[in-house]
Amino acid sequence: MNELNDAGERKSLKLNAKKIKYMHIGKEQHASITIGNEEIECVEHFKYLGSIKTDTADCSIDVNTRIGMAKKRMIDLNNIWKDKHIGKQLKIKLVKCLVWTVMTYGAEGWTLRKRDEKKINSAEMWFYRRLLRVSWKEKRTDEAILAELQVRRHLLESIRKRKLSFFGHICRSKCTLMKDIIQGKLEGRRDRGRPRAAYLDNIKTWTGRNSAEIYTMTERREEWRKLVQKAVRAANASRSDAG
Repeated sequence: MNELNDAGERKSLKLNAKKIKYMHIGKEQHASITIGNEEIECVEHFKYLGSIKTDTADCSIDVNTRIGMAKKRMIDLNNIWKDKHIGKQLKIKLVKCLVWTVMTYGAEGWTLRKRDEKKINSAEMWFYRRLLRVSWKEKRTDEAILAELQVRRHLLESIRKRKLSFFGHICRSKCTLMKDIIQGKLEGRRDRGRPRAAYLDNIKTWTGRNSAEIYTMTERREEWRKLVQKAVRAANASRSDAG
């Protein structure tokens, strides 16, 4: 940072410390960063290209933010949901086109935990209830809402499919950087306790395969597509059994 600041000053350019922030990754102690006599603010998370990045690599903040943005979009389009001249099936297509796209932006990079999946399922039902203008006071079950719209829960399934397809694309890509990020390991020893879920853990859980089998299958495009479809069908079957 000092070298960058010195190079800028030689060209009559000055860094504004008030507009610069940095994020420290890791639990070890670190010295503060200053420009001149001004100290740069250290943050725990920041938004980059519309996605929330945290110093703990936790995607829950990004998931919650995306859900909030999608709900706001749903409220902004309230005139459409109130219009009785628009059929329910067309409204469902509008929800998927105008609302789901807001929520699933960057979902291919999420590491989902059980609580995140529950929030996504709850958000999908919130969208459907808002579409039908159903109040929580009516105490209608999720099954009744889905039956009226003649749909099934599909949002989490679409996120899983997108992530699996994206992972296959990464493994077949000639770019080695993304492969190194996914397959690489950090130096040192982790803290005690249960290890946190990693990006690859979702892939292994959804496909039921180990790392070696997954990397081998991604090189064969058609075989990987069949595995993705099988994983999505398995998720639907398990959800139906649970219901």
